[in-house]
This record gives sequence, structure tokens and C-alpha cells, in this order.
Amino acid sequence: MPEAGWYQDPHNPNQQRYWDGNTWTEHTHDAPFHAPQTPNQGTGPGYGVPSQMPGYINDIGEWLGRSFSVLFANAMPLFILLVLGMIPTIVALLTIGWAVEDIVIQVGNLDADSGPSDISVDGLSGGAISLAVLVVILTPIIGALFSLAQSFILHRGHVGQSASLGDAFSAGLTGLPRYIGWVLAVGFGVLGLLLAVVLVVAVLATISAALAALAIFALVVAAIPFFVWLGVKVGFLGVSSAVAPHGQSALRASTERSTGRFWGVFGRMLLLGVITFFVYALVQGFASPSLSGAVALDNAGEPTLDGVPFDELEEIPVRDLFPVGASLVIPSIISGLLTGAVGLYSRSGLAGLYADTNGPSDLVAGSTEGPTIES
Repeated sequence: MPEAGWYQDPHNPNQQRYWDGNTWTEHTHDAPFHAPQTPNQGTGPGYGVPSQMPGYINDIGEWLGRSFSVLFANAMPLFILLVLGMIPTIVALLTIGWAVEDIVIQVGNLDADSGPSDISVDGLSGGAISLAVLVVILTPIIGALFSLAQSFILHRGHVGQSASLGDAFSAGLTGLPRYIGWVLAVGFGVLGLLLAVVLVVAVLATISAALAALAIFALVVAAIPFFVWLGVKVGFLGVSSAVAPHGQSALRASTERSTGRFWGVFGRMLLLGVITFFVYALVQGFASPSLSGAVALDNAGEPTLDGVPFDELEEIPVRDLFPVGASLVIPSIISGLLTGAVGLYSRSGLAGLYADTNGPSDLVAGSTEGPTIES
């Protein structure tokens, strides 16, 4: 029995109807993109069971254009989420700046060749450092929440529906635990695999150095297709965590998007990555904030701090190395807005590809239903 999701309406090829996993519902909306004909397999209650054509993906140009159109159509709520999502990062910068404000590194006699003869750190505050660490840990978690909310809105747009900010936050909060859970599970799984590889190489090294070198070469060659495969399989995890029906595995919803169409999905994800990489690099080229503070190079190419060569310093105030103020925060906000817009386009592309490959979503419940078209 096909999984729950939006499929082409067997009675109207110009709209989609929701299949709840057992039967067709009365929830319909205009088809946002061309979908293949749904064959009537005779197992539904008078409608037939939906079926997606194997290997079907929409045209690349249409997908790229629609990704921008959906992003533009939902610009206001996405911009609000983008701005709100930047607040934790700014708070983290300010907290770290406050934590290191009074820290001074005493370097004694600093020699450029042999290094410092004595190092001590003054001004450390356990409470400040602990708070800074806590903020650094919480910042990516809160960032993931806003990313899931953005993915929710973008997916709604790709299936021809709208979503309020409240719905987006609700979906983000609901999807956050399973997103973090799967990210940690995949991450620890990969880490465990790498540790096993290191152990195998270490054992082989005790037998023969040449055998260990051959094993390393073979593993490096094998790692390239493995990480490509893994990236494609988990690439939709952010979207699936936000929109997949409750009780359904977000990881499975992500991995199944490339089933029967791996190279098509990989090619589109690669194209999206290349586009966003070059635009991101362009943005960073003129809008990236500087963290160097008073550190600079003199005419001889030697590093200096406030004009004093490093080998003549006796102490280094950490606040000079990490100058949190308008000179850092304002460029960080500008850079964050620009790079965030680039990230939104990438997220829109993934949400569109998820929808195009018939990714499961829970669109029946809530207040984001599209207009019902009676058949």
C-alpha cells in the first residue's frame, strides 16, 4: 500500500489529492508542477491507489525557476524567520566577547623561533566561560529550528499551499527532536565507521606497512562514492523532518527520494550546490566580517598586534584578538542576511525536489489546507 502523501488526482489530472495511506481524502489543491498520470490499480475505494512513475523528476530549468518563484512568493515570512534566526548568532558573538573581555595571556619572552618561554592566563571567569559554551551549543540547535520552519514554508509553497509563521514554528518544534536525533545517529554512525577503519589500518600496519598503505588507498577511493551516496540519501533530512507525517521516519522519507532516480537527484543537488557555493563565495568576498581585530602584518610580513611585533609582546589581551563591537556585529548582520538568502534558495531547491519526488508530508491537519476542489 503506498505511503501517505499528495498524488495526482485520478479524476482530475490538473490537481492533486491527498492519500492518507489507506484511502483518498477530500483534500485537494491545484498541481504545482506536471505530474505523471496515476494508474488506477483498483485497490482504492473507487479511486485507485496512487503511484509515481519510477525515476520521474521534473525538468531542471522548471525546478530551478520554481525554486526562485516559491522563495520570492514567501519572501516576507522567510525574511522574518531569517532575521529571528540570526539573533542567537549575534547573542553568541556578544556572549563570547563578554566572556573574553578580561582575559589576558601573559607570554613572557616571546621568541619568533623558539616560542614563548612562559605562558599564563589571567582574568578567566568560570561562569562567563560556561555561559559562552552553553550559548555556542544552543546556537546551532536554535538555528536548526528556524531552518526547519523555513523548509516547512518552502515545501508548502512548492505544493501550491501557504503556511503561517505559527504553523512553521510548530512544524519546526515538532521536527527538531527527530532532526537532531537522526543527525546525531548518522554522525555517530559515520564516526564509528571511521574508528573501525582506523583500527583495521592499525592492525594491518603491524603486519605490513605496504599492506596498510594499500588499505588506506583503497579506503580513500571507496570513501568518495560512499560520502556522495550518503549526502544524497540524507540531503532531504531537513525537509522531511519538518513535513513528514508524524510517526513516519524522517530518515526513511529522505533516503527514499533518490530511490530509482539516484543520479537525477544527485545531479540536481550538485547543480544546486555549485550555484549556492559560487554565490556564497561572492557574498563572502565583500561582506565577510573580520575577526582579526588589531592583528596585522608589517612591511616585512611579520604579525603585529596594535603595531607591536609579536616577538616583542609580553601580554596579549584576548579582546584585541576577538573585538566584539560594531565593527564585528554590523558586518556579521549584513553577511548573515546575504548568506542567509543564498541558503534559502538552496533550501527552496531541496524542498522543491522533495515535493517533485513525491516526498511524504502531513498536509491534512492544521490550518494550512489549500482550497478544496470538489471532484
